[in-house]
Amino acid sequence: MLGSPNYLSKHFDSGTYLYRYLVRDVVSFSASLGYRFKQEAPRLLRHSSIRFGVVNLTDQEPPLVSGATGVSAAVHGSLYQARAWTIELTKLR
Repeated sequence: MLGSPNYLSKHFDSGTYLYRYLVRDVVSFSASLGYRFKQEAPRLLRHSSIRFGVVNLTDQEPPLVSGATGVSAAVHGSLYQARAWTIELTKLR
């Protein structure tokens, strides 16, 4: 009937066959780079730090899964927005 598609897995359980959709593997990378200003920095920058980052550096899409939304927020939540850039400024004291 279905042939043998590689995205379905056939299992026998309790006298019946079950077909399950196989979710593909996804590898994603995030990165950040930060700098803490020294005491010798201009007064405004003293005791400050800055961090630049990127979430989902490789711009992976979340894999399709069964369910109402078609994606798993618990597992692939960071892939929803595609690639995202961040900046963080911190001032201590």
